[in-house]
Amino acid sequence: MDFEPVHTVLVCTWLEELQYEMGTCVGCQYELIYTVFGRTSFERTTANLDLFLGRFNDVQYWVVTEMCLAQSISKRVQLLRKFIKIAA
Repeated sequence: MDFEPVHTVLVCTWLEELQYEMGTCVGCQYELIYTVFGRTSFERTTANLDLFLGRFNDVQYWVVTEMCLAQSISKRVQLLRKFIKIAA
């Protein structure tokens, strides 16, 4: 997929909707507490949080891949500016 022609607001909206849907699945903060203080000591599952973190890693990998696939320095600068706008 060529990322350049896609408008920044569209990408922000798309990513926000996905993250919101996954964030509502995590729901309670207990999964985060179980993960931070050790899953084995609580003997609880954190499947929703694992999916949320996996999605974060997928987006991170996508950003890095797009940056590395840019053919020229100017394209990388444009992409970097676009990703900064998306993150802001």
